[in-house]
Amino acid sequence: MVKVAIFVVPGGSEDSELVVPADVFVRAGYEVDVISLGEKIEPAKLGWKVKLEPEKLLSDLSDSDLLSYDVLMIPGGDVLAGFEKNGNRVKWVYQEKNKDLNSSTKLTAICAAPYLLGQWGILNNKNYTCFPGIEQQILAPGAKYTAEQTTTDGNIITGHGPGAAFDFAFEIVKSVSGEERAKDLAQNMCYILK
Repeated sequence: MVKVAIFVVPGGSEDSELVVPADVFVRAGYEVDVISLGEKIEPAKLGWKVKLEPEKLLSDLSDSDLLSYDVLMIPGGDVLAGFEKNGNRVKWVYQEKNKDLNSSTKLTAICAAPYLLGQWGILNNKNYTCFPGIEQQILAPGAKYTAEQTTTDGNIITGHGPGAAFDFAFEIVKSVSGEERAKDLAQNMCYILK
């Protein structure tokens, strides 16, 4: 079974960029863990005040737990300060998976979150997309901003913003489970893939 880790910052993560992909992944049959960078498991208000209760705390997971995921995802929103404060282990697992040339783990981020990937060296010499204006803050050497709804470059998948949440989620499903699976799932959800 495909395992997905979605890392959230209570009070900061963008609602649709978390909820839409999580829903698509569950419908794809994936095991989805919403992992909080907070200090305790409690219903967290997201950026637009949708309440969601994460299943796990980052602090409760071992390094081997983190390395066992097939997809790592960071929704955007007002998350940068939360990751700078509590995100060192998320940074570590992204960097470990990125330097492992045999890894098939998808390293994903949407909206403002690709900024973190740039800071962590994940976007060096890669194509990416992000929320308009954030690209001016991404100083990754050789990185190229595409302004597309989603951009895939190897195992790195980035999304543009809240309006791209479905495209982003289906791009991840396509990358993990194949184009036919993504098309079938989109059709079952009455979504037209571009």
